[in-house]
Amino acid sequence: MTIGAPAGVPDPVRGPSDTSRMRSRWRSGMVVAAWMLAFALTRLVPLLLTLDPSLYGPQISDPTGDLRLYGDWGERIVLDGAVPYRDVDIEYPPGSLPFVVAPTLLGHGRFSVATFVALLFALDAVAMVTLLLLARRTPARSDGLAGSAASYGGALTWLVLPPVLGALLYARLDVVPAVATLLAFERAYPLHGVVYHFVAHDFPGPGN
Repeated sequence: MTIGAPAGVPDPVRGPSDTSRMRSRWRSGMVVAAWMLAFALTRLVPLLLTLDPSLYGPQISDPTGDLRLYGDWGERIVLDGAVPYRDVDIEYPPGSLPFVVAPTLLGHGRFSVATFVALLFALDAVAMVTLLLLARRTPARSDGLAGSAASYGGALTWLVLPPVLGALLYARLDVVPAVATLLAFERAYPLHGVVYHFVAHDFPGPGN
């Protein structure tokens, strides 16, 4: 039979600092989970509109036309051995190539729209997580608000503004350079705290 420490006396096996750290991690996990649930809900409509543009109705032209262009690029590169930027006139930086080539490879020679959309959705989720990390790393403000409570403006912006784009959010490659910029900021945070403070509070959503 094990007798625990008396009430009010710290447990010698698990000190108060360990318990507080566990509670802090649990709260942090719940906060991130809530943000990501909200993220998934706000992305539902753009996902549906991209995969089925007919949901816009006959009065609105198909906004996913760029997917056919990306499909042409991917199939020429994968099937014909064309060299990007020499044989294929691609208007996006090299970092976007995996998002053009992978859907064709995974589609067995045909550009898979579902794969393309899934990749951009995953990248969008990475951006959301990155902004949450930036918010937590932002130092406390002079008005006394903790950094993790005061700097969710960037995350909130990314949560609510991109879905306004509808199908354009996942039917264009523009989100790739935007997320690449965020990741570069996140990696450089220890050396550029002032920049991160600005980004966490004021980073504009895509389309701004």
